[in-house]
Amino acid sequence: MRFFATTLLLLAVGKCFGQCSGVYVTADKTQACAPAKIQFVLHKVPANSIIMWDFGNGYIQGADTTYQFFLNPQTVNVNIKITTPSNEVCTYVQSAVANVRNVPEPLFTVSRKILCD
Repeated sequence: MRFFATTLLLLAVGKCFGQCSGVYVTADKTQACAPAKIQFVLHKVPANSIIMWDFGNGYIQGADTTYQFFLNPQTVNVNIKITTPSNEVCTYVQSAVANVRNVPEPLFTVSRKILCD
């Protein structure tokens, strides 16, 4: 069901795009341990557009490439508003671009059965 809903969302958003159809985001890391620095690249954006990125903490203007720092574990979703030179506003949403996890904790056991000579 989730795949179906995601597909419907992407199809519905894609129809609103006009000049922004075909836009997509990639991340240099799809899995990382917190704290993590991840680079995001917006592809196929019309030249000279204004790009507003939102990673869940409000929109911030940026270029087609941006870096984001994640201090806590989370699934990274990206919301982008693109204003083209002809003032067309496109909204793009991409879910689960990356997954930031907790730092793994080492697991070990101590045994008195092993003695040093």
